Amino acid sequence: QSSIVLARPAEDGAYYTLIMSNLDINTRRNRTLAAFWHWFVANIPGDSVDEGEVIMDLLFPLVLPEGDGDHRYGYFVLKQPRRLDYSSEGGPTDACSPTMSTGRGPPRSVKHLIRKYDLELTASTFLIIDSDPTSLEIACEWQRCMGGQVRSV
Repeated sequence: QSSIVLARPAEDGAYYTLIMSNLDINTRRNRTLAAFWHWFVANIPGDSVDEGEVIMDLLFPLVLPEGDGDHRYGYFVLKQPRRLDYSSEGGPTDACSPTMSTGRGPPRSVKHLIRKYDLELTASTFLIIDSDPTSLEIACEWQRCMGGQVRSV
């Protein structure tokens, strides 16, 4: 359970999509990798994320200290025209496996998802995260839960 409530007016009977995306998956100077989605929840009725369909489990944001600087993260709330089938978007629903990053990275783009499904951006917010000890703890936890295996996006 996410225990997150979308703090914005929601239309009665409307469905929403929520995406949390690292906009600087590689570095802010070289954006060739586009975005990496840390969370994707769809068919959210009104403002209750817990009742939505998890397409991609939440992967906590982190920035490793390889000198690539701070990363921008965006939270995007998108109004759907109706209940949608996102099965073609793939992506794991498991946040702890050797393939947890499969399907989350390039060519992921919120802009392309908006166009493909006729979504309407209704809210967004951004934060900037730099490397800190918490990022290293998260990375170590990922390694433990994946049994030491790493797969690239």
